[in-house]
Amino acid sequence: MHDQNKRLNILTEKEIEALYAIPQLTLEERDSFFSLDPLETKLLKSIRYLNAAVYFLLQLGYFKAKKQFFVFELYEAGNDVVYLLRRYFPNVTKLPALTVSKPTRLAQQREILRLFDYQICSQAWKRKLREQAESLVMIYSKPGYILALRHH
Repeated sequence: MHDQNKRLNILTEKEIEALYAIPQLTLEERDSFFSLDPLETKLLKSIRYLNAAVYFLLQLGYFKAKKQFFVFELYEAGNDVVYLLRRYFPNVTKLPALTVSKPTRLAQQREILRLFDYQICSQAWKRKLREQAESLVMIYSKPGYILALRHH
């Protein structure tokens, strides 16, 4: 009997996690990605609530690291949160809330995109990328190669 539930595995679990999980930063990377320029500092100071400020710093740092956004809860970024509290809010020992609203998260992402002169991928561009991937699949026999092109 043929198993119809079998799927083609292009990436290993570890590779999938590397693409889609929040970055696991070293101390040197934290120092770099969580450093702020004057405009970023001004944005941070405009945020009223501490949990939103920390979430902004995380989104900004992760975007600098991976050029993408992640959906996560603050507790999932525990080591980075501790680092950010020590660096930017040394008098705070505990966050008053561990969540931020979706509108807050999306507004922060728009600000970060503006900072780096990026924009959200439009439906037209998504169609073009899909068409290009479909044509490449006809040429290259290894599906992993198509994914590798994403980083070039």
